[in-house]
Parts: sequence; C-alpha cells; structure tokens
Amino acid sequence: MGLEGASTAGDRPSDDEETHVSDDLSPAQETPASKEPEFAPVDPWDGRASYEWQSKWPPDARRKQQAEGIYLIGVIFACGVLLFVVATHKLNRPLRLTPHDAQLLSLYGAAWIGGTLGGCVFTIKWYYHSIARGKWHLDRRAWRFMTPLVSGALAFATASLFISRVLPILDARITSSVGAIFGVSFLVGYFSDNTIAALAATADRVLGTKTSLRRGSSHRQV
Repeated sequence: MGLEGASTAGDRPSDDEETHVSDDLSPAQETPASKEPEFAPVDPWDGRASYEWQSKWPPDARRKQQAEGIYLIGVIFACGVLLFVVATHKLNRPLRLTPHDAQLLSLYGAAWIGGTLGGCVFTIKWYYHSIARGKWHLDRRAWRFMTPLVSGALAFATASLFISRVLPILDARITSSVGAIFGVSFLVGYFSDNTIAALAATADRVLGTKTSLRRGSSHRQV
C-alpha cells in the first residue's frame, strides 16, 4: 500500500497492500508510471484552496468515519492496557501460573499485542489519508476493521517461530525479552506484507516452490 509513496522499506503500497494477504494488484501497479502516487505528499493541501476548511464529506459519511476512528483508537488503548497486564504479570495469581508459564504468557502476549498495534497504526495512516484525499469508502471498512487482528495473528505466529528457535534468526536474549519481542512484533504487524513475502521465500527454500511441488506430484503419478 504505497501510502505517501512508501516502498517495501517503508509504508506498504496503497490500498491492497493493506490487505496484507491479497493477491490483487495494488493501485501503484495498476496506475501508469506518469500518474502521481495516490498518497504521495506531492500535494500537501489535498487539492484545497486557502481557507477552504469545511469537510467535503456528507454528514452520514462523517459519522461512519468517526465510528471507525473510535474503533481504531480503542484498539490502540486496549493494546496499551493489555501490554501492561501481561508485562507486569497481573494474571499470574488469578490464573495460578508457574514462573515458566508466566514468562511464556508475557512473551506470546506481547507478540500478539505488538502485532495488533503495528497493524492498527498502519491502518490509521491509511484511514486519515484516504479521508483527506477523498478515497475513503465503505467497501474498505472490512479491511480497516480486520487488519489489526490479522497483523496480531501474523506477529504471534512469527514470534512463535523466533521464540521456539525454529527460525533462530534473533539472539536468545531478544526472544526472552518482553520488550524486544513486543518491538519486533510491532514491526512485523506494521510491515506485514514484507513479513509474508519473507516467510513465503523461506517456505520456498525449505519446502520447495509450488511449481516444483506440482512437478514432483506429476512424476509420482506417472
């Protein structure tokens, strides 16, 4: 989702990058190279003249936009509260957790929360840009609601691979630190498209590509 002309090293390409898992072409791919990027900061005034301050959106659209904004802000605050709960071991006594179990809850909980927060922050960036540029629409609402959840699940799964040492990419001191796991998971959630691409490349190396697997299957049938 190329927000603000972002690349894979920054914000994802616009619209469908947000999908995190979509195979559809992004607007950047569909648009001729001569056309300005959808969210590039080429026009910081959003096509408005000086002192043109009133919203161009009708009241019904503004109400729906405000509802989505409340949801996204709520997710951010919920992530902060949940991180405090798991990082300070507030659930140890109610759940009767052993020290080992408490550490695992903190690590995996921080991973899920960090990924959710990262996805939410990315969604908010797309949300306010789309409103300002006149690109907001209801058909994208499902994406805006679900992206933080998908990012959380992806970060949780990715952190699990790191913590369990299935993918020993990170030092053990990092994978045993709640703060470090939270930070890494936040990046995984925010750059989830990049994460999926990296995991897909890893799967191709370990399991083989789809083409090679199909060929192997046809050879066995022969």
